[in-house]
Amino acid sequence: MITIFTTAKPFNNAKTATTQKNAILSWKKSCPSAEIIIFGDDQGVAEFSREFGVKNIPEIKKNDFGRPLLDSLFGSAKNFAKNNIIVYISSDIILLTNFYQALKNKNIPLYI
Repeated sequence: MITIFTTAKPFNNAKTATTQKNAILSWKKSCPSAEIIIFGDDQGVAEFSREFGVKNIPEIKKNDFGRPLLDSLFGSAKNFAKNNIIVYISSDIILLTNFYQALKNKNIPLYI
């Protein structure tokens, strides 16, 4: 099984919200049994997570400009993930339906 994690921009802009929604829903379609975690507390993230059945972890360390700190993000993902394959994907990247199968076929270790 696989855990996919990301951070998202606020869902207050229609174009950004649609892009992120389409991307994250493509992950669910590509990897139906995947655990998906969105880190952050930006506007609309919690609501999106509830509506589409993904885990939201609002607490993440940020820099002075409000951007997530990568070491904290990746460390938190490792701590919260339920699976041994952990993948970071930007919240605007759409996955093809064969993504997970390709990982399994290549036996690529993607553990953080």
